[in-house]
Amino acid sequence: MSYSDLLMSILTASFSSDIREKMNELVDTLKDKGFSNMGQDQVLKTCLLLIGKDTTFELKNFNKKNIKEIEENWEKITESIYDAAKLLETFGYVGYLGSAYILSSVAYFYFLNQKMDKNDEEQALKFVRNAQITSYFTPSTDTKLNNIDNSMKDVKIFESFNHNLAKHQTSPLKITNDAIEEMMCSSSHARVFPILQILYPHLKYKTTTFHIDHIYPKSKFKKENKKLDKDFYGWGNYLFNLQLLEGAENQAKKDKNPEIWLKE
Repeated sequence: MSYSDLLMSILTASFSSDIREKMNELVDTLKDKGFSNMGQDQVLKTCLLLIGKDTTFELKNFNKKNIKEIEENWEKITESIYDAAKLLETFGYVGYLGSAYILSSVAYFYFLNQKMDKNDEEQALKFVRNAQITSYFTPSTDTKLNNIDNSMKDVKIFESFNHNLAKHQTSPLKITNDAIEEMMCSSSHARVFPILQILYPHLKYKTTTFHIDHIYPKSKFKKENKKLDKDFYGWGNYLFNLQLLEGAENQAKKDKNPEIWLKE
């Protein structure tokens, strides 16, 4: 039993309607959409974030007043979460979302403003990429969610939120030189995918599913490959050896070397 299950069990008696069932339905739907990291724990925190409350998992934060507010706003909360999921889908992040709280943050904007224009969407994509590349919500998740709350309040355009968060005193969201250095050696798909998106800006992420492909097979980066300098052992997952390919094209390529595959 997860902590949220235990907490929800304690709190169920306080609910006037069956929010738990609706929450399970929301979690299952998001999983089916490709956002499986948005589990019950994350949905609970998102509810607290959207109604502007402390997101720490403590009983005092699920008092009768807060529970009532969650219930009264449940339809608006779920609509905001689904709108955020739909936007992330158009950005190409199905299966690639590094943290559920990236989705929560986008949902918060929808909750406060109902809709986005083209500039808002461009700025939202910038936020998603930066948060994903820097693993912004790890560690100190609740502190970071508090930063999101403070940066989002009273903003009408997503660009203002990005500006506020980039200027945050203790945990600004911005790409530093150190982060760029780290990215070159990162093997995390969640961090690599947005970088590859920046390198491949003209791909149709809205309508096509892309796979992260190894340009040279990972097997080429083992010590058994006598042609390889030992400094490159185990580097098969590093950024320089990765590209984005359409799913079907990647499956057809398999483990072929690029010089062979490109001639086909």
